[in-house]
Amino acid sequence: MTRPEIKLLDKLFSKTVRQRGKCQRCQKAGITHAHHIISRTHRNTRWNLSNGLELCYRCHIHFAHADPILFTEWVTGLLGKKHINTLKKLSRKSPKGQDFEMIKKILEDYEWNNSEIPL
Repeated sequence: MTRPEIKLLDKLFSKTVRQRGKCQRCQKAGITHAHHIISRTHRNTRWNLSNGLELCYRCHIHFAHADPILFTEWVTGLLGKKHINTLKKLSRKSPKGQDFEMIKKILEDYEWNNSEIPL
């Protein structure tokens, strides 16, 4: 995948994750950030919507990044151990053969259904 393709997918991922319009931790509406549960350095889960959370600035910077142990406990309680373990397994797989057009289409076309988290 080319650098411009990666940048485009990153933007689409962020936009799609933030479509809910409120922080998933404190429920504050307004300007939000997309946060990766498993680091975006893992290409296989980088654009997987089940790996994204919508957080306000305060929860993103002063909770998720400031206290990763507490954040991990919180997100495991929110999504469940099975979800987190599935993400961990996916993140360890080789990203070879990732299809830019397919990922792009999924991110462009996705619409959230209430609190649904795709996996």
